[in-house]
Amino acid sequence: MSNIPLARSKLLSAQSCKRMVEVQFLIKQSLALLDRRKPKFKAPPENPGLTRAGRRKARALRREGYSIHRIALILHTTHGRISEAVSGKAHP
Repeated sequence: MSNIPLARSKLLSAQSCKRMVEVQFLIKQSLALLDRRKPKFKAPPENPGLTRAGRRKARALRREGYSIHRIALILHTTHGRISEAVSGKAHP
């Protein structure tokens, strides 16, 4: 797990070390503290992505002048999913 403040303090203490072995040891410890581990559990998305038809419908409604919030209410999804669809960044 990452611990930035502890890694910083170890790197600062490495500056004052006289022996290269100590410096290398402290740098190695600091680098280990900067790594992030992947979470073991990831919650499934509450709102699945839109279907192709849903993305087409969202784009059509947006061209007609509907707000992203209103489109989300119509298609029963979140405004984030609509924003992805309208901008073309939605995952297929």
